[in-house]
Amino acid sequence: MFHSTSARPRLEAKLRSLDARIAEHPLGSTAVKDAHAVITANAGAEKEAIARELAERGLPSLQELGSLQVRHSLTWWWLNRSKIAAESKLARLP
Repeated sequence: MFHSTSARPRLEAKLRSLDARIAEHPLGSTAVKDAHAVITANAGAEKEAIARELAERGLPSLQELGSLQVRHSLTWWWLNRSKIAAESKLARLP
């Protein structure tokens, strides 16, 4: 069992580290977020129209987004799961 006075600083440091790693992660980049916003805004549009808008805005292509998703989903999931766990532990400390 953790002693709350020593656990809090450790968990806060871990949370800061996780936040930094999430911010640096490819799936958390502004370009990827913007590309997903374009895709969402054009839901139901033809694939070619979405691809054209992504290219016009200088955002990752549909193929690049898919590749990023395949290569980085596991670490993205792990980082966010770890962040939730650290936040939960912090919330339970007195």
